[in-house]
Amino acid sequence: MKLQKYEVAADKLRRHCDPDQFEFDSTENLDPLQEFIGQERAIRAIEFGLYMDKPQYNIYVAGVSGTGKTSAVKRHIEKIITEREAKGESPSPNDWCYLYNFKDVDYPQIASLPQGKGRIFRDQVAILLEGLKYELKRAFSSEEYTTHVKRVVEEGQSEQQRLFEQVGQEAREQGFLLEATPTGPVLIPLAEGKPMAQADYLSLDDSVKKEYEAKRLVLLQKLQATLEKAQEVEREKI
Repeated sequence: MKLQKYEVAADKLRRHCDPDQFEFDSTENLDPLQEFIGQERAIRAIEFGLYMDKPQYNIYVAGVSGTGKTSAVKRHIEKIITEREAKGESPSPNDWCYLYNFKDVDYPQIASLPQGKGRIFRDQVAILLEGLKYELKRAFSSEEYTTHVKRVVEEGQSEQQRLFEQVGQEAREQGFLLEATPTGPVLIPLAEGKPMAQADYLSLDDSVKKEYEAKRLVLLQKLQATLEKAQEVEREKI
């Protein structure tokens, strides 16, 4: 029973608005609002910042998307431009373009262009990039390029094989068999011209094994250097 005194009648749960109080028939006849409602402090801050006609001053605007931030700032900039033009001044701020810095991605390069040229430059760069992508794709997918790459690869493989055989001959003269494996080339010690068993190798004197290892190291370094040279020649030809 005590709660009944707090009950609200259904006809009082909404606000009644008398349409006769308005001087228009439709909101389509009204001019758009020119003010940023409920953000008087923000408007004062924008005006204060825009009237700071000194270098090194900037304005940072933050807020939820769709709240009219851009429109408000643009409107006040247009207002200042109109005021300056009325005084005989002709402000024409340049366009500032931020370019990707390949040396330091955190610090873009900045280019200042005459007013209105920034968009033109942006569109020209976009057209250039599209053209480059098309031409590069066409060049690298042509039959001529494919044939050239195939020929260069075959020549490189032939050169690598020749170098491998050359080092293999030198290895045999040093008492090793050069053999290609899935994990890379290996050098197997020879005994009387035949591959030495691991047990026989382990039974050798330490001084003999050290001599074998020293020769093996020199041969592997030479093999690595020659193969890298062949690959470099192949890349340069491509």
